[in-house]
Amino acid sequence: MSIKRFLNSFKYAFYGIRQVLKEEQTFQIHVCAMVIVLFFSIYVFHFSYIELALTLLCIALVIVSEIINTSIEHTWDHLEPNHHPVVKSVKDMMAGATAIASIFSAILWAILIWHHL
Repeated sequence: MSIKRFLNSFKYAFYGIRQVLKEEQTFQIHVCAMVIVLFFSIYVFHFSYIELALTLLCIALVIVSEIINTSIEHTWDHLEPNHHPVVKSVKDMMAGATAIASIFSAILWAILIWHHL
């Protein structure tokens, strides 16, 4: 793989992130929450490296699941614009997966905060 091709892959990846950030309100909310969580984790609660690593892992899980959810939604909306019941079911399942990632990440962060109170 050439260096130009390697760098282009990052360019396309960042373009995708920029697209989802620009188009998806839920992703924007997750990014705002991420900034707030990181601020409190570092400057208010002074998390250890392990606690911060767990927090970052949870943030990545939520952000990645939201991007996958959005990608699947866009794909299905393109392939089946008539809102087929199966499409609704798939979209609901993906939203559920993102919700689970968000809920368990919030629970983990609450446990970490509790340790510092």
